[in-house]
Amino acid sequence: QLVEATEDESSLVRWSAVTTLGKIGSKPEITIPVLVQRLKDLDQDVRQAAAVALGRMGSPAVPKLIKLLKDRDSEVRRQAAFA
Repeated sequence: QLVEATEDESSLVRWSAVTTLGKIGSKPEITIPVLVQRLKDLDQDVRQAAAVALGRMGSPAVPKLIKLLKDRDSEVRRQAAFA
């Protein structure tokens, strides 16, 4: 259900789901693709949360974080670099 919540109509629900996924960090083979998808979210806060969550995932997420360094949003780029 948490993965499904990342596609909710409400940006607050999506943000909460993405943030929680990053904190629990389980099953990277499922979580990382979901978080990468949220990097394309229309809401800046959701994209930022996805970048932070990917950073918490560790080395399996590094290739995705590198791609984020070219995101159109400077805050997302900053979070990717920090992560």
